[in-house]
Amino acid sequence: MTTAVKSKDLMQIVINLHDEIKKHDTENAHKLVELANKLYHQKLYVAFAGHFSAGKSSMINKLLDEQILPTSPIPTSANLVLLERGQEQVTLYSSAKESIELAGDYSIEQVKEYCKQGDEIERISIKKPYQNLEEDIVIMDSPGIDSTDAAHKLSTESMLHIADTIFYVTDYNHVQSEENLSFIKEMKDRNKVIFLIVNQIDKHVEKEIEFNHFKKHIEDSFAEVGLHPQDVFFTTLKDDQHPANQLEQVKDLIKVIVEDKKRYIDQNVHDSVTQVVKEHLEKYEDQLNLTDVDEKEVRIRLTTLLEQKQTIEKKIKKEEK
Repeated sequence: MTTAVKSKDLMQIVINLHDEIKKHDTENAHKLVELANKLYHQKLYVAFAGHFSAGKSSMINKLLDEQILPTSPIPTSANLVLLERGQEQVTLYSSAKESIELAGDYSIEQVKEYCKQGDEIERISIKKPYQNLEEDIVIMDSPGIDSTDAAHKLSTESMLHIADTIFYVTDYNHVQSEENLSFIKEMKDRNKVIFLIVNQIDKHVEKEIEFNHFKKHIEDSFAEVGLHPQDVFFTTLKDDQHPANQLEQVKDLIKVIVEDKKRYIDQNVHDSVTQVVKEHLEKYEDQLNLTDVDEKEVRIRLTTLLEQKQTIEKKIKKEEK
């Protein structure tokens, strides 16, 4: 079975699920459209989330060894910024699914100014001929969060369902905040591939607490919400020679993910489609007050489609061995 045939079969399952869901639930149907589009184009989405003050944009620039993001955030209500290699173009998307394109010569300041004029900008797509960003790799820079409500909104309403891997960046002084633990737990519950980056460790004062004790305490805290210690990294952007700086390990991890992008894409589409169907059923029951008969019928149809999807995936795995 060729890759094209595999993708076509999986795509058909997603389309069939979309056709069932769109009748009553446009929000989750739209998520399936985005997942189908992602599957078709085979683009790897690497998301960065975290605190406003964690140095997220600077981290992205450092990891890619290129100034691809302004270090001062774009002042807009946009859910996220999408960065991709290509011919220069900026596209602004509104919550009403309308888009505005700014092609050719533009500056990030012009983008900022334009965003200030609109209250409903949902996301911004920026394409430039980046030197260190590979083709078919999309960097997602999500808005900073400062509360558990903001963390929950980001996890449920943004485009994180298409993120194949997430790097959650927090600053040294706020690692164990409730919103951090809440967000990572929610992502782990959704089977998302997520890593924690504890940034600004140059603020650490060894006299107050030994770094190894601090590190172990952080790892243990996040292990309680399902994050493995090997998925926690400690970094500083100010001191490359800091003995505890794991920035190079994060760079190496990203390279591994990019090299194995098809596996990450396929796994995320599988898990995200399952999550979308689950959310649809919950929403359908709550909002439409289904009778037992109606609910059973919907569940049977969706379960059958998911079983078809899983059967195809098992055949693919068997042939790949």
